[in-house]
Amino acid sequence: LGQLMDGLKQLNLHRCANIIFVGDHGMEDVTCERTEYLSNYLSNVDDITLIPGTLGRIRAKANSNLKFDPKAIVANLTCKKPDQHFKPYLKQYLPKRLHYANNRRIEDIHLLVERRWHVAKRPGDVFKKITGKCYFHGDHGYDNKINSMQTVFLGYGPSFKYKTKVPPFENIELYNLM
Repeated sequence: LGQLMDGLKQLNLHRCANIIFVGDHGMEDVTCERTEYLSNYLSNVDDITLIPGTLGRIRAKANSNLKFDPKAIVANLTCKKPDQHFKPYLKQYLPKRLHYANNRRIEDIHLLVERRWHVAKRPGDVFKKITGKCYFHGDHGYDNKINSMQTVFLGYGPSFKYKTKVPPFENIELYNLM
């Protein structure tokens, strides 16, 4: 950042160039001890493919002859434990504000996971086999309404008011700014 600003000053462009710095997401502390395992909810976790993490996604296992029934899986994952840390959705029922449903490449089932939690198939999936240590200590991808998923925005140049703080906004609004 310093090199960029020094270069602009050397070229005498520091007062006429508009610069925007943004992050793509925030971060949240996560540990293996805060992981929900689908094996505690479903008896057939080997019959599905789970993309694990902060937004679990479930699809039919590749080359499987088994019948994949998304509605039945969601029913088997809904409100099963009082301290359950995820909520399952069929993709067409995901909250509209996520803008994430109308594409054939999007998995049929999504697990919206609570902040600071992960989802995996079974305990062995989150610990390194040799050391037994956790694969992760932080992550992103949670619901974008969570404050920790917000990120930095910094605007500098003649089009930006000096020392002005603006309220949070969605990154998509950058297109309107530019």
